[in-house]
Amino acid sequence: MAAGVSFQDVALGPQYIWKDPSGNGPIMVKGTPNTPEAPTVGLHMVAPLFNVEDDIVKVTATPAQANHHNVWLANGGETLLGQKAYTFGTSYSVIYYTTRVMYLVKNGWYIPDSNGPFTLTVGNFSSGPAQRYTLQNGSYVPNASGGYTVSPVAYTSGNSQRYRYERGELHLYKQAYNGSSFYWNDTSIVAKYISNPTPFYVPLTADSSGAWYESTSSYQCYTTSSSNSTGNRFNGSPNSRYVGVKLTARDPGSSNRGYLATASLLNTQIDYRSRIAAVQ
Repeated sequence: MAAGVSFQDVALGPQYIWKDPSGNGPIMVKGTPNTPEAPTVGLHMVAPLFNVEDDIVKVTATPAQANHHNVWLANGGETLLGQKAYTFGTSYSVIYYTTRVMYLVKNGWYIPDSNGPFTLTVGNFSSGPAQRYTLQNGSYVPNASGGYTVSPVAYTSGNSQRYRYERGELHLYKQAYNGSSFYWNDTSIVAKYISNPTPFYVPLTADSSGAWYESTSSYQCYTTSSSNSTGNRFNGSPNSRYVGVKLTARDPGSSNRGYLATASLLNTQIDYRSRIAAVQ
């Protein structure tokens, strides 16, 4: 289980690639400048025939062929393609462009709750600025200058050390290039009031002797304990083509007879991995 999941999304293609006969670059690709078909820095190039997958770090329009571009890749894959691709004017090879996308749950609070599903364990948080907290409205909020730290002495066991998760945000990130390195660009907030900090998981397969149990909790997908489970047992699946999503939301400002209002946004498994790209 994880707070985020990343994948590649096909942005352009199929497109064509050749060896550049002018010598302006090892390779040239089709794409009229200033149009949606033009390659841009930050895209990921996939050449299935030559088993080359690499990130684009430089693009220039070819002087002699205005509807084509020269492209350079992060790890020198254009040199290999230039040695194997057809020369422009003869046959051509097919390529695709993808973008790297990530969904990530962040900015939530762990609030003390004797019935909460989360507990702090020794080793999770020990020292350093990132593990300091301030207490705000009954919640421990990360703060580099906070006066509280999580330690084996402060929180060990018992109902008073259990927590629920509230006010998480589901963010959409896209990979971008700043001229020297790639980074994740936070583009938007997809949903607020997320109540599950780790909604993404690798699906499991049914196994009567498996180590994982299907949880009945709205917070968790699977657990290693038979308590609060359906009794169905599972083991890890070797097929990483699918990602499981169990996304819940709770508005802490809304209640009915003392119960917090909770909504299940997603509880499914998604076929998210394209066979076009072999490398994530």
